[in-house]
Amino acid sequence: MTEEQYTTLLARLDAILARLTPQTPTITRIETEGWLHALQTDPTYRGIDVLREFGKAQQWCAVRKKSLTKRRFVNWLNNCEPVSMTGPAMKAAPAPLPEGVPPPPEVVEVLDRLKESFR
Repeated sequence: MTEEQYTTLLARLDAILARLTPQTPTITRIETEGWLHALQTDPTYRGIDVLREFGKAQQWCAVRKKSLTKRRFVNWLNNCEPVSMTGPAMKAAPAPLPEGVPPPPEVVEVLDRLKESFR
């Protein structure tokens, strides 16, 4: 067998193996915008920043030399904790003081210190 025949045979074998090896579709090969939008609007993932988690999952996969598939990302989202909608940042502000009622002394003291810091 000549070197040229050997090279041709190897190329054919590579082509056959490529067809036989199942290709896992990665998210980069899939139309992502529509799919991510569908995930964002899905009530299942309410309270989860899907785009932020997508970025985190991409970095996680890149560091570990893994591909980010739809299945992997959905599993990632299913392990995320939704942001609490009743946490301290979401509490309502206290009601304003009624007309003519002075603020508590602690509040007056803090306001005075703030005024001094801006002079």
